[in-house]
Amino acid sequence: MEPKRILIDPGHGGRKPGAVRKGVLEKDLNLSIALKVRDFLINMDAEVRMVRTSDVDIPLRTRVKIEKALRPECIVSIHCNAVKNPKVRGYEVLYCSDEGQELSEFLDMYIGGGNEELKSRGIKYNPPEPRSNRLMILHDTVSPAVIVECEFMSNSAGLKWLLNEENQDSMALGIARGINSYVNPVAEEPVNEEQEKEKEETSDGGNSD
Repeated sequence: MEPKRILIDPGHGGRKPGAVRKGVLEKDLNLSIALKVRDFLINMDAEVRMVRTSDVDIPLRTRVKIEKALRPECIVSIHCNAVKNPKVRGYEVLYCSDEGQELSEFLDMYIGGGNEELKSRGIKYNPPEPRSNRLMILHDTVSPAVIVECEFMSNSAGLKWLLNEENQDSMALGIARGINSYVNPVAEEPVNEEQEKEKEETSDGGNSD
């Protein structure tokens, strides 16, 4: 089986820092997590391409051109969130197509499954209208595309969580596992604890002393 080509897009970069909180730049967090996602996917035998691997500003239209030239199985854009309300926390996944919705569901399941402290805000549809809210990386690409908003920098606990190396590893692993399960449907199946418990009880009941 040939490796599946995945495109990872670390949001912002260069002169576009994204959200800024307490001297922390979103572009740096995005890249750090995205590089970890790349490494995990490579270990899962995927062919991984990166929109950027350093602190450079790549226009959105150029990102779309890169995706159209590569025609990956999917494109996953990595971001961190920020809003005016400092109490909001959690991760969410944005999509605009049926394929993107399916990928979002895998990501939501695997990210949440590996992060007890991190709460899911669910998957969210990004409509084509109004155009002011239309996200180009979702609507103008040809492959299934999603945006992962990893956590809220505008929440002090969320920002602290994002800066922790182990938490970044956990987030990246969840993203990688979600992608891997989407492009290789039988690659991984989440463990159903109740079914496993029933199997163990059945097995124990069948043994005689």
